[in-house]
Amino acid sequence: MKKMKRLLACMLTLMIGLASLTACGGSPAEGGTADAASDGSYNIKIGFMSPNTHPWTTAANEFAEKVQERTEGKVSVEVYPASTLGNGPELLESTQNGAVEMCIVATMQMSSIVPQIQMLDLPYLLPTTAIAEEILDGELGDRLMEYVNAAGYKSMCWTDNDYRCFSNNTRPLIAPEDLNGIKMRIPETPALAIWLEMIGAVPTMMSATELYTSLQTGVVDGQDNGAMLTFSDNYYETLKYFSNTNHLYGSSLVLMNNSYWESLPAEYQTIIQEECYNMRDSARAMIAEQVDGYIQQIADSGVEVTMLTDDQLAAWVESGRAVYDKVDGLDEDLLNDIVAKVDELMA
Repeated sequence: MKKMKRLLACMLTLMIGLASLTACGGSPAEGGTADAASDGSYNIKIGFMSPNTHPWTTAANEFAEKVQERTEGKVSVEVYPASTLGNGPELLESTQNGAVEMCIVATMQMSSIVPQIQMLDLPYLLPTTAIAEEILDGELGDRLMEYVNAAGYKSMCWTDNDYRCFSNNTRPLIAPEDLNGIKMRIPETPALAIWLEMIGAVPTMMSATELYTSLQTGVVDGQDNGAMLTFSDNYYETLKYFSNTNHLYGSSLVLMNNSYWESLPAEYQTIIQEECYNMRDSARAMIAEQVDGYIQQIADSGVEVTMLTDDQLAAWVESGRAVYDKVDGLDEDLLNDIVAKVDELMA
């Protein structure tokens, strides 16, 4: 089934690419090079996994409109949400090889391509949204982007997708030790798995496509999506308890194929970069505005919601930081600089 989905996604990407080239009157570009049509126009496809109702979709549509308006129609942007062009790894591959010009992907899906990005999977590394944005949008985030750019991408900007929180069918989670023995579904994030094992949980890595049924049938006891996805993807229907542990900032990147980027005229690069920042800010604002509402809807559905106090969260943070020296292969200087900056901002 997974092979068939990948095949269909690849076929769709190929058909879209051929259709775009035909419409523009161009020929297939090698290595993602931006071949302009005879009238000097360009077409950009941007894909991501989030559904049509997600803030990223709204923000990406705004981005498309603004880019087209500011370039007087010379650059058009086609928005493909809901995994239309593939899942995270498929989008990363398509953007890397130039079949897709742009994508928005969660950083936790990039670790096999950019191992250094795993430091963002360390629990409580970025404990608040304000701190996360200050660090990632600044010099420290730029240093981490260098590893991404070395893999053939142009990192346009950071964005996010709500903090990850634990929910389950066993018991309310108030302290880290409450996770003991709970089979917790997580994405393929080694740092998170190491931490959960340290505190006695049973981390179970599986695809999101298997999660709903696995919760229904008891294959796993819980999951760690944020409130937005827990509600919008209907996981709350299979759960009894939700805690706002906020253990992992949902960092994501807006990426472009680097060869395509470098072959764009400078004036269009400036416009696209500026509108990427506007897209980021718009999505962040919508996500921040909606999260509390999703938590309330989860509670209204009958799920027991635990809102942790600052003292209770402090125990989770201490537990999470204990794993930082257990993950191999990270840029220790950069990690230490981030931790020091977080401590400075928290003081």
